[in-house]
Amino acid sequence: MRVTLINPRENYDVVLPMGILYIGTVLEEAGHKAQLLDIGPRDKNWQEDVKNFNPEIIGLTLVTTQYQRAKEILFDLRQICPGAKYCAGGPHVNALPEETLKDLNLDFAVKGEGEYIMKEICERLSKGESLEGIKGVYYKKNDQIIFHGLAPVILDMDALPIPKRELLPDSLWYLIPPGFIRGSFNWGIATIMSGRGCPFNCIFCASQTIFGRGVRRRSAQSVMKEIRYLKEQYNIRGLFFLDDTFTVNDNWLKEFCAALKGENYRLIWGCQARGDTITEAKLSMMKDAGCVQVDIGAESGSDVILSNLNKREKVEDLRRGFAIAKKLGIKTFASFIVGSPGEGIKEIEETKEFALEVKPNMAGFCILVPYPGTPLYDLAKNNHWFTMAGEGEFSKNWSNKQSETPIMAISLPPSVLIKKRRELENLFVWRNHKVILFGFLKNPKYLWRMFVSLLKNFRNSRRTLLESFRTGKARLFVEECYQNFSYDLKVKLAKQCKNL
Repeated sequence: MRVTLINPRENYDVVLPMGILYIGTVLEEAGHKAQLLDIGPRDKNWQEDVKNFNPEIIGLTLVTTQYQRAKEILFDLRQICPGAKYCAGGPHVNALPEETLKDLNLDFAVKGEGEYIMKEICERLSKGESLEGIKGVYYKKNDQIIFHGLAPVILDMDALPIPKRELLPDSLWYLIPPGFIRGSFNWGIATIMSGRGCPFNCIFCASQTIFGRGVRRRSAQSVMKEIRYLKEQYNIRGLFFLDDTFTVNDNWLKEFCAALKGENYRLIWGCQARGDTITEAKLSMMKDAGCVQVDIGAESGSDVILSNLNKREKVEDLRRGFAIAKKLGIKTFASFIVGSPGEGIKEIEETKEFALEVKPNMAGFCILVPYPGTPLYDLAKNNHWFTMAGEGEFSKNWSNKQSETPIMAISLPPSVLIKKRRELENLFVWRNHKVILFGFLKNPKYLWRMFVSLLKNFRNSRRTLLESFRTGKARLFVEECYQNFSYDLKVKLAKQCKNL
């Protein structure tokens, strides 16, 4: 069957759509034809590409922040391909499958890991058979929604194929600088997953809605096979592991570091880790294998707030993790949250003091959002924490870049949350962007492209600059510059990929 898989992105942050990439690769290996599209808000001519491919099935992956974009894209698709069957999967669909099926008027929705579910669906439909009995699928029958239960999680992660990046028409775009390793400026940083799932249950995270509880890890040999493919196909210079918790299995980590070091690729890499999983021995081993950065979800400088978020770690664990990384010369990125349950001005000040004390190389601050599928979402509904901006059908106010319109307010009003987030962000503006600024200054080719993209989008850039001054949010203009630069490179590299 001909299957079009779409990621309806709402911006041009360079994040590989790993979900549709895995599904597309599985379908291709099963003899089906897969078209993969990562459609941004400015992208052109994708409608013609879909029409020429003439898909029999069109599937979208979506998180809650993409919901409105998905609606817009589905409207266009139905004008082009009225006879196709439409489906969706991803975190938002997993959290609210029946609601999404009805609201988006889909033929079916996928709950769980989509690779083998979509494969079975294609096999059935190619024979003219029904979806009856397929686990992990919601579908309509005689005005009723049918669901035959969850499909089992994929236990043998090595059985999945290496996701073939070349299925994406602009695969080189995902390697553009500054790269996924924050605080550095590199071409050729690829993203990869060594496993799925997380053993923890933070109230703001929905990882378990797709991957279940616990970690399922690929073998070190399987990960190395993918790294070899990336090196040979794209001549990558580094990696960033998207795993929720990369450092929880010491034995696996030891085997992987030894294997990577043995290849002598001299790749740099980064990962995400909890503070309480960091030890000097572990980080020394990782550094010896090329690790240069660790992202740590700190969230708060208050033990009370960490407990309220069900983080199951203490501020002292975080403090020790940052100190070890600093001692070994490994850069850190720290993420913090404003607006948590029980958080007042005092706790926000504790977070500020902690951030200034540990001095991460980069830091991000967001206002807490209760995404569907998280325990926090149920808490917000039951306790009436939603603001007026949070009402409605997952509008643009749910964007992960929100700050003007917080959709939830617990202990502090939205205006205070906005102000406190701005103050925290501005403390780290220079620290967050100086490496990238110097990177552009040292690379005339990219500096010139940035300048050209600013001129091409002068009106929007000027408006955003004025908005930055008005609101005191310096990051707004920086982000606007990067979005223009990233989009222009996406267009350029898509043409280059066609000639590969």
